Amino acid sequence: MTPTVPVTAAGKRMDPPVSEPKASGASIEATAEDDPPPEPPGVRARSQGFKDGPYAEFSVEEPIANSSRLVFPRIGMR
Repeated sequence: MTPTVPVTAAGKRMDPPVSEPKASGASIEATAEDDPPPEPPGVRARSQGFKDGPYAEFSVEEPIANSSRLVFPRIGMR
């Protein structure tokens, strides 16, 4: 048997203080900076194109031996 315990205290409750509304997101000052100048045409630090390379399943070249096989190790010696 458990004793009866009141879940809430008797009497009026106090509401928490009302908080003032604040703007959400980035401030206008933070987003007002100018964009960096674009790079001149023809000058690039590295390739900007689509990367593609020879893969065993999708290449017209002959695949490297065992490059497309999944091999599980043997347990024990026969």
